[in-house]
Amino acid sequence: MEFNTIQFKNFIKQPAEGFDEHTQGRSVAQLDAFEAKIGFALPNNYRKIMQQQNGGSIRYSQIHGVEKFSFAGGFSQIRPDLEYYIYQFNAYILATYSDEELLEAKKTLKPFYPERLILISGLDGHGALCLDYGYRSETISKNPAVVIIDDDPYITEDDATKSFLSFAEIMRFDSFDTFLQNLELDTEHQLEVFIGIVSQTNYETTVQAIAKHFAIALKSYENDDRHGHYNFAIWHSGHLPLYLDDETLKLHAQNNNSEYTGILAWAEEEGRTRNIYSIFSPNQHRSGMYLYPDNPEVNLVIEVHKTWFAMQTPLEGLMAQLQQIAEISNVIRLE
Repeated sequence: MEFNTIQFKNFIKQPAEGFDEHTQGRSVAQLDAFEAKIGFALPNNYRKIMQQQNGGSIRYSQIHGVEKFSFAGGFSQIRPDLEYYIYQFNAYILATYSDEELLEAKKTLKPFYPERLILISGLDGHGALCLDYGYRSETISKNPAVVIIDDDPYITEDDATKSFLSFAEIMRFDSFDTFLQNLELDTEHQLEVFIGIVSQTNYETTVQAIAKHFAIALKSYENDDRHGHYNFAIWHSGHLPLYLDDETLKLHAQNNNSEYTGILAWAEEEGRTRNIYSIFSPNQHRSGMYLYPDNPEVNLVIEVHKTWFAMQTPLEGLMAQLQQIAEISNVIRLE
C-alpha cells in the first residue's frame, strides 16, 4: 500500500502466524468509527498504515539522531471493543493516579487536556507515543503533532514546563508525517545487509545452488522458531565471500588513520577474500506471510552480517556473482 506523502518499502512486519480478525487491516468504516469515538480525525498516513495491518512491529523503529531510543513497540492495535483498551492519555494517567489527582493537575497545569493525547503506541510499557490534538493549548488542533511521553523522566529545570505528574514530554514532531520522516531502519537492519533473491526454482533448490556456486558449507535448521518471531520450515547459515578491492582497502585506511601500504600488505598476505557469516531464509513464513510483503517476487532472503570494512563495493561484487547463477533471475537490496 502506498502512503500519500511518505513512501516506505516493507514498512510493517507481517505476523508470522498469519492474519486474524484482530491483526488484519482496519476497514474504512472501522477507522471512521474510531474517529467518532475519540472525536478527532486521524492523520491520513496513520489511517493507511492501519488499513494495511492493525498495528504491529515496524522495520523503521529508530529515530534519526537520537541515541538509545527505539520505537520498539510498533503501533498498537485499534481495539476499542476491549474492556481494558486505553486510547486517551488521561486514562493512562488514571492507571497510576486518582480522578482527584488528575483534576488537581488540570487546575495546576492549565491549560492541560490529556484527553487530547491519543495513544498510538505503548512503546516499551514505560512511555507512550501519542497524537497531540492540543493537550497544552486552549484550542484544539486539527492537524495533530506527535509527542513521546516518558513515565520516569529525568527533567532539568529548563524542561520543567514539559513535565506533569510523574510524566514528561521528551520528544515532539510537528506532524505524523514528520515523525515518519525521522524514522530509520531498526537495529537489526543496521547490523546486517539484506539481499533479495528472485529465482526460477524453489527456496531449497536455490540456496543449494548458491552453496555449490561459492563452494560453501551450509548449516540447516529445521524448526519453527527463528529469532523468536520467524516461522520457517527450514533455514540455513553459512559464510559468503566478499572481495576486498583496492578502493575498499583505501577507504578502510582513511577511516582508521592507517597507512594504506600497510593495509594493502596485510590483504596480500592474508588474502583479499573475507568469508562473512550469512543467514539464508525463505521470504515467506509457513503461514504464507512475507518477511518483505512489498517484494513478494523474492523467494530467498540473505542476511549478510556487517563487518569491519566498508561493504558497498564488496557487496556489489557478491550480488553480481549471485546474478550469474543459472537458477537466479534477479538480485536486489532489501530495505
